[in-house]
Amino acid sequence: MALIVFDFKVLRETDLDNVIWHEIGAAPFYYSCFLGDVIFEVDDVDLSVSWGLVPVFDFAFQMRRIAEALAGGEDQVYSFTESDSTIEFTLQREGVEIRAEYAEATVTVSVSEFSRAAEGLLSKVRH
Repeated sequence: MALIVFDFKVLRETDLDNVIWHEIGAAPFYYSCFLGDVIFEVDDVDLSVSWGLVPVFDFAFQMRRIAEALAGGEDQVYSFTESDSTIEFTLQREGVEIRAEYAEATVTVSVSEFSRAAEGLLSKVRH
């Protein structure tokens, strides 16, 4: 069983007091409101992103979407909007292999472990 750590640090928030919530569109909400770093560690492998520009809510939402697709038998790729980097999620007999372009290591975890971690990250971001 792998230890998956998902967390985040919001480094730049939109002036939330001046957001007109009933008028905000999906794109500004997902990509502009909560920018920061994402902590993504599996055991001793660090796949974190410390660019200060990651749209944290979108990342969390996409990790849960990817977990659902993996559970349905589909390989997935997450493409960062703020760079050309990707994280590949490839189903293997023993679980899902995770490979990030910006990291040297590859890790394999069970789909259920990844799903729990992704759901936990989205819950954390929502609160």
